[in-house]
Amino acid sequence: MDPISDILRKDPVALDEYRELLEKKNSSKRAYDQYVSRVASKIDNYEDARRYTKCVLLAREDFKQRIRSLVEEQEQLIQRWEKSGVQDDEQLMQELEQLSKRAHGDFASMRIPLFCHDSHRYKGMSVDRRRLIKYLQESAI
Repeated sequence: MDPISDILRKDPVALDEYRELLEKKNSSKRAYDQYVSRVASKIDNYEDARRYTKCVLLAREDFKQRIRSLVEEQEQLIQRWEKSGVQDDEQLMQELEQLSKRAHGDFASMRIPLFCHDSHRYKGMSVDRRRLIKYLQESAI
């Protein structure tokens, strides 16, 4: 056992203080996560969304990995179509659209600004979303 566990096992007062501090830490982390989640849904312009994404989301490696996997999936789909020589652009567009819908759902679940709320919230949101997607693709790689 490590020395801290030994101390906590032998001293009930220290154990109580440790548990109290641990609960405060967990409580503050939950509060911070809720706050960050609410902030993302309040952002309604590209510049703020990009800044938030850069400072909060792209700082997390798990977030970057999820974005990378979506980008790789898109690239693999396009490469598969280029290699197959199939001239049916409509089917490719349908598959890309399905990927796009799934990615938008993932973006909303990851609490990415501009994807957390209705797409008709303000004029030009779809343009800002496309710009933010391009920024995410470039930043995650």
